[in-house]
Amino acid sequence: MRETADPVTDLMALCRAYRRNALANTSLYATMLGFTPTSDDQRWGAQALQAPLSAIRRCLASGRFRPAEPLLLAHQAWCGVHGLVTLEFGGYFFPSSLAEQCFEGLLRDFAVGAGDTVEAAARSLEASRSSRPGPAAAV
Repeated sequence: MRETADPVTDLMALCRAYRRNALANTSLYATMLGFTPTSDDQRWGAQALQAPLSAIRRCLASGRFRPAEPLLLAHQAWCGVHGLVTLEFGGYFFPSSLAEQCFEGLLRDFAVGAGDTVEAAARSLEASRSSRPGPAAAV
């Protein structure tokens, strides 16, 4: 992933990449949801978590997030984004435009819940809208 000076923006950009990828590859995403993972799948999942885990460690080191277990925060972010994408994929937002508002709120509120200020999280959220993570980005 190409890192910027703002680790919260980078984390949010990774979450956006996860959502874009899922919505652009609905058949692959549906397959991922409909099977029992093997140990190889679980190893792949752990590897995929490395990019957001790195971003979260940078958020902690910068002081934007209060001290916490980085792996726990990475899993919490993944659960939130994955859950939202799953609901969006299933057509559970009424109206469907509500999905984007929920996603934006999820990103901002995760950062604030992890210790960021509302103002800093809002700036990072805005910056993440135009940020494009590198090819290794996946949550």
